[in-house]
Amino acid sequence: MFLKFLFFMQTIKVKQIFYKLILGFIIILQSCIEKVDYDQIATPEPKLVVNSYITPDSLMEFFVHKTSGMVDTNIYIKTGNIKVWEDDVLLATLTEHKNGHFVLPIKPKVNSKYKIVVNADDMQVSAQTSIPVPTKITGFTSIYPVGWEDQISYGPYAKFFITIDDQIINNYYELVILGYKTSLIYKKGYVLSDNAIIKAEGDNYTNQKLMFSDKMFNGQKIVFDFDAFEIINEFVIEKILIVLHTVTAEYYMYHKTLAEHYYNQGLISF
Repeated sequence: MFLKFLFFMQTIKVKQIFYKLILGFIIILQSCIEKVDYDQIATPEPKLVVNSYITPDSLMEFFVHKTSGMVDTNIYIKTGNIKVWEDDVLLATLTEHKNGHFVLPIKPKVNSKYKIVVNADDMQVSAQTSIPVPTKITGFTSIYPVGWEDQISYGPYAKFFITIDDQIINNYYELVILGYKTSLIYKKGYVLSDNAIIKAEGDNYTNQKLMFSDKMFNGQKIVFDFDAFEIINEFVIEKILIVLHTVTAEYYMYHKTLAEHYYNQGLISF
């Protein structure tokens, strides 16, 4: 009887401790909750945001917006203009826009320098860049199939080999594989590579593009290999194109950072 009573008392003490812990946890949770009135949140000073991708085969477009707070979500500018220079020569002053979308009906030139100065809603920002000389693919071979993939496409995949004649300057590349249907881009394919060049980039995620620099083969002729998934098994695809873009350092760093952000959010493509 004494042992049973002792066990009963110990059980009561354990339950009391358990209930006290729960009560304390609830009090802590309640003490961490505080209602915030949106009207009391200070809206930060707006900043201009300018996006523009310029390529030799397209007209020059600029997208100008501004940052906003949690309450005021208006990102559109009211008034603004953009001055565009090519090799230190003023090309145009753009004033007409639709919700911050400016168009200059001129195609930029390879190896030329471009500068823009944006004025909008009493704010100003400037930027400059140049279009790098493209690096051509001088050789191509493929093997299909080389294995079975069971995470993305659930089917056989192909391995491609391309030859690149790199120039003796710092180059940055973007490689994509496109599937065409009736002369239109149908979809992008997923690409992976065990090549030492890609491994040196430190990318451990699957994407619809490969971003890499020439720091390991500057000025050399190399054979670069990669695997293509999903798009190879699409029966509606009429032809496949492998596209190698020579991009700027800014474009390279932007997409590398964006890819890491998407990967950390649980996304595998962009």
